[in-house]
Amino acid sequence: MVLAQPTVPGGDPTASRRRFLRTAFWAGAGLTVAGAVVALGRFLQTTATPQPGQVRVAADKLPKPGSAPLYVADARCYLVNLRPGEGGFRSVPGSADGGLVALYQACTHAGCKLPWRPDFVFGSVSGWFRCPCHSATYTKAGICVFGPAQRNMDTLALQREPDGAATVRVAPLLRGAPRPPAP
Repeated sequence: MVLAQPTVPGGDPTASRRRFLRTAFWAGAGLTVAGAVVALGRFLQTTATPQPGQVRVAADKLPKPGSAPLYVADARCYLVNLRPGEGGFRSVPGSADGGLVALYQACTHAGCKLPWRPDFVFGSVSGWFRCPCHSATYTKAGICVFGPAQRNMDTLALQREPDGAATVRVAPLLRGAPRPPAP
């Protein structure tokens, strides 16, 4: 006994399957090409990273003088815009001229990631970089004033662009100066 193949009105059942598979193949190929074109367009945009090893931060994203530090994840640093005299503590002078600085995210004692703690009060001053591992405490300018760290926060090279943006060079790290003597 031979079973009859189901028939599609007006055609061969195998032709219908072939047509479906052919259509699915070309639709998938078309979507793949469209995705590749979109990815290539995003890759060719120059606004994200000017060169390998550099991170550009648009002018409207930069912190204002005296405001809280901005964490830049791609560069693993904090951008701090200091006012003249800001960032010191007790006998340690602050920034003479102020300006923008890129502070590397790691504590110079054991390499723990330093969070900016606007709520932390130390020596009647609020707003510090405070290490969660061993309590090293750094001013807004990256100067170590307490804890086991023996040097200030490391920095990254920073360049201001003509349009007001800033470009951070992610390597090499510029080693922090030795910790100032305790008052």
